[in-house]
Amino acid sequence: MERHIPGLLVLCDNLVTLETLVYEAGCDLTLTLKELQQMKDIEKLRLLMNGCSEDKYVTSAYQWMVPFLHRCEKQSPGVANELLKEYLVTLAKGDLKFPLKIFQHSKPDLKQKIIPDQDQLMAISLECIYNCERNDQLSLCYDILECLPQRGYG
Repeated sequence: MERHIPGLLVLCDNLVTLETLVYEAGCDLTLTLKELQQMKDIEKLRLLMNGCSEDKYVTSAYQWMVPFLHRCEKQSPGVANELLKEYLVTLAKGDLKFPLKIFQHSKPDLKQKIIPDQDQLMAISLECIYNCERNDQLSLCYDILECLPQRGYG
């Protein structure tokens, strides 16, 4: 990084992700660096968050998901927003429970937000609601709407 060695930043980021997966997220201990390098970023993100329990989901999002997205953004500007959107919308198809937790920790009045950009928060929230395939989650839809900025924003 200091000597402009090509690919060193990507290697370092992959090693940090592998360390997080193996030592913190409790991922499969047989996962190799080579296997990780062949994965798409969305697969890495899903793997990071896959084993999170409901009560530790937000903590894990701050500890693992947010730093991972920052590393991805550093390598390729703009990719973090797309990764987060794809991850949350895919989750929302089956259940709004975990996306709601992310939105609740991205409310405009919070100092530290998982999704700091309010326009992005609104867009992803609505897309999650529209893509949810379950008809028993209306109350979660309302809870998500409560997380959005009030009328008059922007």
